[in-house]
Amino acid sequence: MTPNYIDIYGFGSYFNDSNKFSDIDIAVIHNNRTIESCMMAISCKRTIQQFNGKFHITMLSKEAEKSFNFLTKSNARHIGRIAEGFDLASIEKIIIKIATIRPGTQFKYSPNRI
Repeated sequence: MTPNYIDIYGFGSYFNDSNKFSDIDIAVIHNNRTIESCMMAISCKRTIQQFNGKFHITMLSKEAEKSFNFLTKSNARHIGRIAEGFDLASIEKIIIKIATIRPGTQFKYSPNRI
């Protein structure tokens, strides 16, 4: 069985050097269409949403992404990979990478946010 993982990509105005952005577009791409992979993607999405950024999160399986060619069409950039059994520290690393794209951007974890 292939281990589950999620690749996180950023796209849209926040990542494309635009001076104006209203949200932060994130793509959560999970590696297969099993229940476990889908549940991991949902858990990852919920954890990201607990940071106080204005995240707009799109979730796709790797198969769906290839079918739509979403990453190429949206000019997405790879932010990182999250392995099965991830913890909050794994998500924090992703959030820090996102924040470094726009110095001065700060995100605060708020577990009651969702």
